[in-house]
Amino acid sequence: MIAVIADDITGAAEIAGIGYDYGLKVVLTRQLEDHLPACDLLVCITNTRSLPKEEAISQSLALGKKLTALGIDTLFKKTDSVLRGHVLAELEALLEATDKQGALLLPANPSLGRQIIGGIYYVNQQPIIQTPFYHDPEFPARSNDVLELLGGGTLIDPQGPLPITAHPITVGNVSAEVELADYSKQLPSHWLPAGGSSFFKAFLTHKLGVDNRSKEPQRLTADRLLLICGSTIHHNALLEELQSWHVPVAPMPTEVFHGNQSPHDWFNALNHLYEQQHRLVVTINQPVSKDPAYAQRLKHIMAEVCSHIIYLQDVKELAIEGGATAYEVIETLGWHEFEVIGQLAPGIIRLQPLAQPGLYLTLKPGSYHWPVDVLK
Repeated sequence: MIAVIADDITGAAEIAGIGYDYGLKVVLTRQLEDHLPACDLLVCITNTRSLPKEEAISQSLALGKKLTALGIDTLFKKTDSVLRGHVLAELEALLEATDKQGALLLPANPSLGRQIIGGIYYVNQQPIIQTPFYHDPEFPARSNDVLELLGGGTLIDPQGPLPITAHPITVGNVSAEVELADYSKQLPSHWLPAGGSSFFKAFLTHKLGVDNRSKEPQRLTADRLLLICGSTIHHNALLEELQSWHVPVAPMPTEVFHGNQSPHDWFNALNHLYEQQHRLVVTINQPVSKDPAYAQRLKHIMAEVCSHIIYLQDVKELAIEGGATAYEVIETLGWHEFEVIGQLAPGIIRLQPLAQPGLYLTLKPGSYHWPVDVLK
């Protein structure tokens, strides 16, 4: 069995979708029990990117020790591709918890325009500080130097052998996808592979000896659909398609958005609308606020909206846009374990919550686009 630890839910779902495309039986879990589930790929969902550093270290250490005790020796650490979060600290914690002697960190995704060349991080051929990642509200990229972004480590090229260094975290230059395959071939078994989805694909291809077998994409069922748009991004194309299927779209009232009015009456109105139409999209549809307190309050409101309707109505298809909102929803609902059913597009994954077998859950990162013809 291969185990992956991801620092956010959409990253975990993306990894799960890759495993699904390779024909693996994939289980995602938010709460690892004292035994391993029956699967080929186990993806552990954490929310450590959103936690204080010391809590992220503590959780990583505990999870690494538990996976080791349960007999997992093939472990991959999924990180953010542009190194947001407590990446270095979590990797060091996992090295302490396992018998791995070093970590090879390859966060770059060249197919998505994210490259590390000469130790400099580029996004679509622009140094990272010239991109929107410079203004990230939690982890702003204030240097182009990948080791400064990470906070330490040793830099290597794909052609040379992996070094024995004083620092156990080694970061690789990556300008093309083929270089990820080169790194995978020379990765020793006593090293921990870590990084983005592109490296995981290369790692899986090398380990299994086969390439991925992409399957027919799935679509959402319009009947008994509840779509929660937790990001403040507008998706006009999606809304047009939803309107063609006569799916009502309910934006958050301005007074609720600003915290000037209790959402209770809005919850009741949404429940009544779903009871009549058996399908509903709930959006924020307000300008982005840079105040972190807004984001915390909004994801809590959207999670409460979702749980309110699910408890009262016969929802068969739940789709959630935005990783922070998705984690808040599944935590509110008390769901811990999921099996991958399919995916609508790379990174947009359809799951079966094992605690609620009559319902399908689809997760989409806020920055990804919905595919064309998303409904059936």
